Amino acid sequence: MIAYDKRVLGFKTRRIWLSSRPFDVEGIDSVCFHACRTKMDLPGFHREDRATIVIDVTRDMDHIWGMMSPKCRSGIRRAERDGVMVHMDRGHKEFLKLNEEFRTQKGLDYNTFPLSFAQERGKLFTAEMNGQMVGGILFIDDGETLLGLISASRRLNVEGEMVSSISNVNRLLWWRAIEYARENGLSMVDMGGYYIGSEPDPQSEGINEFKRRFGGEIVNSYEYRKDYTFKIKIAHALQRRTRLQLVH
Repeated sequence: MIAYDKRVLGFKTRRIWLSSRPFDVEGIDSVCFHACRTKMDLPGFHREDRATIVIDVTRDMDHIWGMMSPKCRSGIRRAERDGVMVHMDRGHKEFLKLNEEFRTQKGLDYNTFPLSFAQERGKLFTAEMNGQMVGGILFIDDGETLLGLISASRRLNVEGEMVSSISNVNRLLWWRAIEYARENGLSMVDMGGYYIGSEPDPQSEGINEFKRRFGGEIVNSYEYRKDYTFKIKIAHALQRRTRLQLVH
């Protein structure tokens, strides 16, 4: 279990990952539990039913490799032949900047973490081609699960064959993360979500396909949130209302 406290507009919030179940906490305005495996109803907690893909790394590496699709394995080999270098826990500032640029280009919501969190609590894998960072994934590691939090690449900044090359870079990054988890005695790699929405979403469905090629298992995942103060309940209600207005 990993926790992260943050102040947002004067509110003290806490995010907790990889807890087996939600629980009450004191001294904060709001708590959110991510990547819970237990489905339950608790007074005051709002639950969102989600999914993710997990890879069992207690198996031997030959088995894990064999579970991947031929396209996935081929992409990893190609990235290695292209001289892609994968580094661990270096270039945090550059990666966080790359993540901001990547999400802006894709029109995604702002989603990042402070440098201190990335350095102290995260496990960062970055890929380099010709001396330039071209992609990376920030994980957290609780000793049992390696969970992917955010990933970013320069895929939107390139054209032609480089688009395919960057996709192969992403495959190699995940493979190196799987190797790390296996070598360090973890049980699983959680790929950080799997889209199960009822509305068509080509972008999310494309990400789903990318993740499925690693041969993992689709499992249920749950997010829980509880607001403890009246002010933050109002703030979240206004936030939800604004999002609905933007959608409609």
